[in-house]
Amino acid sequence: MVEQLSVRLINVGAFCQKGRNGHGVGNMGAMGAEMVSGHPTRRFRRHSGLVHQLLLCLWGRGARRGGNCGVDRQRIGVRVSSSRSRFAVCRRVHRLGLAVRVVVWHSPIAGAPPAGCFSGRNRRSARHDARRAAPAPMVTSRANTNLEDISDWLTKTIVGVGLTQLFAVPHYLWSTAGQLNTGGFGWDNYGQLLALALFLYFAPGGFWLGYVGTRTLLTKLLDVFDGPGQESVNKAGDPQNLRLGPSGRAVAPAENGVARADQDILRLPLQSFSTPREIAAWGAAQARAGNLSAARTAFEEAIRSEPTNQDFKEQLAIVYTALGLRDEAAKLVEQVPNTDVAVYHALYEAPPGGFQKANSVGEELLRRPGQEKNAMLHVWLAAAYGQQRAYEQSRGASEAELQSIKDKVVREINAAIAAEPRTRDLLRSLWKPQPNAEDRDLESFPPDDPDLTRLLGAS
Repeated sequence: MVEQLSVRLINVGAFCQKGRNGHGVGNMGAMGAEMVSGHPTRRFRRHSGLVHQLLLCLWGRGARRGGNCGVDRQRIGVRVSSSRSRFAVCRRVHRLGLAVRVVVWHSPIAGAPPAGCFSGRNRRSARHDARRAAPAPMVTSRANTNLEDISDWLTKTIVGVGLTQLFAVPHYLWSTAGQLNTGGFGWDNYGQLLALALFLYFAPGGFWLGYVGTRTLLTKLLDVFDGPGQESVNKAGDPQNLRLGPSGRAVAPAENGVARADQDILRLPLQSFSTPREIAAWGAAQARAGNLSAARTAFEEAIRSEPTNQDFKEQLAIVYTALGLRDEAAKLVEQVPNTDVAVYHALYEAPPGGFQKANSVGEELLRRPGQEKNAMLHVWLAAAYGQQRAYEQSRGASEAELQSIKDKVVREINAAIAAEPRTRDLLRSLWKPQPNAEDRDLESFPPDDPDLTRLLGAS
């Protein structure tokens, strides 16, 4: 509404000055009557009763009769007795409109938004790093925090000085409003009050806009340029944290610390990352979140940058497997043979080469630290030994040989359930598959086998 008021004041001042220059003094009465009776003045009346009184005084009935404006003129601080006075008031109205617009546009811009900007700037680095569970690896550079220090200093200084000068603030505001009225509004009775009202209205509004803009747009922009922490990139991109799910047709979801690292990575788009390791970390986080197509795009781009990186190939093979692209995955597995995903793909090769390869790679992987908790590796080894038992049974192997293979199956089933109890259902489906099931690796065991019944249940 104040903006519309300023526009009206400027138009009125320009209109009456145009009348002086182009229409002559004699036409001012008709022009004033048009302004008073026309539609623009009716809309203008809704914005300011005082300006309406000013128009009536300048071009209304009293002005055209040469009389004065009585009470209305005294309210607005205008005395009109001649054409020269009327034109002086026109200039005054025009100047008042310009002054209102200057205050409207510049009072929230001059000081409040910068103050809100400094108050709303996010803190990072030292305090953020202190909350991390482990120290991040050494990096070559870090974000410059000078703005945060300046924000702290200014905030504390403003609060401290403001508290000591609290009683002087009202006098200062009133004096400044008076100076603005003298140099700009020139409105004897109400200009100082108008300036003070504009200060009190727009200063908090400008501060709030600056604060919100900093907390939202500026913070997001700086986060995009800063990128995620190096610790998050390392944890999200670790090949040990990307594994196939129990069915082999999905990627296992993230857990605990990996989930926090994924959250830090996924808040940014792929275009925010520049190095192949960061791109691969983003792809791994997308895969754990179930976005396999996005993960595939990221890993393929990372491999184009580093064609010999074995970790990237292993992770892309997992994504291909989850997408059902076994041929593409098999080509990558040939280049990274000693991985648990290689054990999975070996199960689909023709016997005896398939299960022999799976057993060999799987037993080698189990000798590595931490692999005893890899539930899916134990499941696939149990399936590989199940295939071996079925193959040897078809060739007429002795009971001692079959029992030796069965002991290995039972050992791997125990280890899988101990690492992840939810694998019990998957193992049971391999033992007692549905009629049209593709995976039947443990079907060679009798349905009432006591050892498997004890471990997996009867149904």
